Amino acid sequence: MNYGRYVTVTDVAEFARSDLQETEPNDNGVYEDVVTIYIPVPAPWLILISVARGRDGYHYSIAYENATGHTGYAPSARWNTVVSKHEAVCSAIDDLMTKRELECCHEALRKAKQELFASMNRQLTLF
Repeated sequence: MNYGRYVTVTDVAEFARSDLQETEPNDNGVYEDVVTIYIPVPAPWLILISVARGRDGYHYSIAYENATGHTGYAPSARWNTVVSKHEAVCSAIDDLMTKRELECCHEALRKAKQELFASMNRQLTLF
């Protein structure tokens, strides 16, 4: 699904099968051309992971919200840089697991990580 000029929203399995194109950050070091992964979690929470591919690796960010508030940021060239897209998602999930307010989402986050690994294994066995 494409919800805008720059952001593509997908799920973990589709992301694992996708190929991210290298992009450049804007003048402030923020990536605008990102793929955003929707993580299904219990209501009232919404969790999104955004990943961009830069020249130096993959950059990720997290965002989460409920009916009373929102927190999040866009991927930046200045932090959260890893070597693979799979590591980006795993690192983002690990970051989310440290948020005390998201304790009710831990099972869903673990399931998303398992889905990522399962998709990676399916992809690798094709060759």
